[in-house]
Amino acid sequence: MKSEEKPLDRRQRRTRRLLRDALMQLIVEKGFDSISVQDITDRADVSRATFYLHFRDKEELLFNSMRELYDDLAEKVHFFHDPQDVLKQIMAGNHDACMEATDFEHVAEYENLYRVLLSEKGVASFVVKVRRYLAQIFQEQIVQPASQAGGEPRLPVELIAHAVAGTQIGIISWWLEAGKQFSAEEMARMCYTLSAFGMWWALGIKTEIPETVPSPSTETHA
Repeated sequence: MKSEEKPLDRRQRRTRRLLRDALMQLIVEKGFDSISVQDITDRADVSRATFYLHFRDKEELLFNSMRELYDDLAEKVHFFHDPQDVLKQIMAGNHDACMEATDFEHVAEYENLYRVLLSEKGVASFVVKVRRYLAQIFQEQIVQPASQAGGEPRLPVELIAHAVAGTQIGIISWWLEAGKQFSAEEMARMCYTLSAFGMWWALGIKTEIPETVPSPSTETHA
């Protein structure tokens, strides 16, 4: 789900990357609310005028930056799995294809940033926007393909997409707060096992709930 904005030239991309990197560094150091536009431009070594050529305020920079990260993540997930093929496997009772750890690996890569943004130092509007954004991705990559595969949703599809998005945000928040006691692979399996079968029922996709979904180890991981 890429933005339809006019493509940026090399200099514009470099400026945005500098601003994004500066913002992320400062969020980890100070928390979002304590950061000013001047802080960001000083760290990025660009002028305030340049900042405002690209963004209205720090909130727009934040969400634009996270949207880029999630676009990259969505492309990686889509590259590995064709939605229609996955649904065929689900209807055949094979759930392994959905236990992909890419999203949790992404969170682990940017752990410090997510830990701050999803904590009291973060910003509430960020969580709302990310939930809406994830819901749109789920709707495009799961809900719509399910409808095309012959599913007859029992609940409103937007409700299903937002429920899945909210569940994932909550699980990610817990994982970070608990010190990542489980690996990304274990979290992917637990997240799927917890939320997926209600989702498939709601989407009208017939699949058998397996008795042998691999369970994560009860041992903690550093």
